[in-house]
Amino acid sequence: MSNWTFEDRARLEREAMAAGNENLLGRIWCGDEFEPSLSVKPFGLTTLFVRTKEEKREYRERVLRIFAERDAIKARWAAQP
Repeated sequence: MSNWTFEDRARLEREAMAAGNENLLGRIWCGDEFEPSLSVKPFGLTTLFVRTKEEKREYRERVLRIFAERDAIKARWAAQP
């Protein structure tokens, strides 16, 4: 799991605002794009909505892509002077 924090989310939000990136702001504000849940078996609150094995697999794959994106953002930040 990624070690994404609320401070990371706030930094990303500031960057998106400065860049005028409405798509990214929408992802941050209107979804679980940067705070998805995999912490409760099988996948947090999604058990209310995700019922089939295929839906659960698709959800897990989506969340793992989000974690990879967050890790890439943190790596970009770490590479900045």
